[in-house]
Amino acid sequence: APVLKVEPTIQTSDLLAIRAKLDEVHLAEDLERYILRIVDATRNPKTYGLEIGPYLRHGASPRATIFLATASRGAALMAGRDYVIPQDIKDIGLDVMRHRIALTYRAEADNQTTDQLIAEIFAAVDV
Repeated sequence: APVLKVEPTIQTSDLLAIRAKLDEVHLAEDLERYILRIVDATRNPKTYGLEIGPYLRHGASPRATIFLATASRGAALMAGRDYVIPQDIKDIGLDVMRHRIALTYRAEADNQTTDQLIAEIFAAVDV
């Protein structure tokens, strides 16, 4: 017998309620600065002791900080918390930052990937 697949549905009102909850998730000031440093490291890697500059055509825009903050709030909310922890930022960081930086041809020639460079940034930037 064929299997009936039921797609989950969500009402607009539910989605708006979840979005409102997202705005209530606390992001401490020191974590806001951490997010700023992560994004800044994509634009000024030497400041953070990173030698990845030749691999970056351009770093993340300031808007990346907004989306990284919002996504980390979402990660916290999905984990059942009303506050962000550093691990939320790290867990969602790769997905948010992956398409916000562009690599040079040199990076491609040296088999460097966006994911590798972002991992280096997260490893170098202190919480």
